[in-house]
Amino acid sequence: MNDFTVNVPKIFRNDVDAAVERKREFNAYESNIAKFKKEISDRIALLKTSPRMGSNLSARVDRETNIKCFVIGDYLLFYEIVTDEIVEVLRFLSAKSDWHKKLF
Repeated sequence: MNDFTVNVPKIFRNDVDAAVERKREFNAYESNIAKFKKEISDRIALLKTSPRMGSNLSARVDRETNIKCFVIGDYLLFYEIVTDEIVEVLRFLSAKSDWHKKLF
């Protein structure tokens, strides 16, 4: 089986930058920030080979959706398997936010 193509849009990169900046504002150690960023990168890499591993978002919301998510610390990485070859990364949002309003 071939690897999936994973599309990572600018809004996702902006979300990650904002999350890192927020951790810095709360004086997180740079080593912890590096681990956080590595975990994000590792999950993106995992989507290339195993995109079905994430949780189905439809189990958490009152609507049918194909969006899936991974929990990374206190953040949620949202993505969707678009075709048999393409995964679209959507957003990286705080689990404590009104993330469903930003997705739908």
